[in-house]
Amino acid sequence: MVDKRLFLWFMLTWALPLWAQDAIVHSVQLKPVVLLRTGLRIDFDYRFRNTLPPFDREPDFGANETARGIIPTVPPTGFIRNITDNELLLDMDHDRDFVANPTVTYKSIYDGHVVFKDLQVNTVRQGLTIPYTLTLYTYEHVCSGWLIVRSGWSGQFELAGRQWSMQVIDNLNGVYDSNDKMSLAEITSDGKRLIRASACNAPKRIVLAGHTYDLSCVFQDEQGSVLLNVAFTEVTSDLGTIQIEAKGVESLSLRNEQCLVLLNPSDVNAIIPEGDYHIDSCLLNYDPNLNGYPRFKIDDRIITVQSGHTTSLVVGTPLTNTITVNRHKNHLQLAYGLQGLGGEQYQFYNWKSRPSFDVYMGPIKIASRRFGYG
Repeated sequence: MVDKRLFLWFMLTWALPLWAQDAIVHSVQLKPVVLLRTGLRIDFDYRFRNTLPPFDREPDFGANETARGIIPTVPPTGFIRNITDNELLLDMDHDRDFVANPTVTYKSIYDGHVVFKDLQVNTVRQGLTIPYTLTLYTYEHVCSGWLIVRSGWSGQFELAGRQWSMQVIDNLNGVYDSNDKMSLAEITSDGKRLIRASACNAPKRIVLAGHTYDLSCVFQDEQGSVLLNVAFTEVTSDLGTIQIEAKGVESLSLRNEQCLVLLNPSDVNAIIPEGDYHIDSCLLNYDPNLNGYPRFKIDDRIITVQSGHTTSLVVGTPLTNTITVNRHKNHLQLAYGLQGLGGEQYQFYNWKSRPSFDVYMGPIKIASRRFGYG
């Protein structure tokens, strides 16, 4: 007589590899690139209560004005600003010792802020050294400003029967997570690039071209160059239909806690996993007649997609100027807004012709003002 426990163990052991083989995995290699127009911003502020004391060992700066900060690599990279001499010293060994070990010194330029270009830093993960290129912006004194990560990983590949171009910017910690930025463009047969996601928070699950994939990204050394290996593992789920009306829209994406859904605005009906979504991004078509570019700001709607049901979504142009008025005693506060076809909000700065308003008492104009940025 066969032991039922042994029989159950045998069935599970035999069935597991077959189940694993059902998962379709597409592997992609992204190569390191230096980005000129895009990047990932990381703010820092080491003023007041956050002011850092001197590191363990420092050069003698005499009477020079100095300030200190930390770049959030792994381990952290300390830096010292020699403000008097317009210099930045980097602790490349991550040991807070700027004397025993050689440091790298950069000279600043002035471009509205003090700017240090092409800083070379690294993160060390499981013995792998991952290099990054940064630009650092700071104010003339103390230590406050922001970093722009200029390095990333990019590549082209085929997925779901279409050609894609993908770009990932890591936030210096050497781990793919939601703090990173991802861009994805579809490449048409005539070579055009259709943006599907533009510098959005990197997702762990993505829906594109009617397919759902789990994303897994791992850094790997290959012949002295650090590559980013991306695995797209196709998964299944219950699906619903979303009916799209997107006028003047180049790309549209939805997001919830589980995944990012990239939609083709020209598709009237899209099949996506069921769930509650909000609009993550709505990129409008470029208009050369505008001195600026409307950028998606926020949308409060919840888009509920249910299996076997159809949900409608309206976004895009024409855009409508709106003003919200709040009164506090004898003061009126006017807030400018730019609203899309479905009620979504955009921000727009036209540096030549900013939005303005006039206040009349009867036929007499008594006040006129221009709105600020946003």
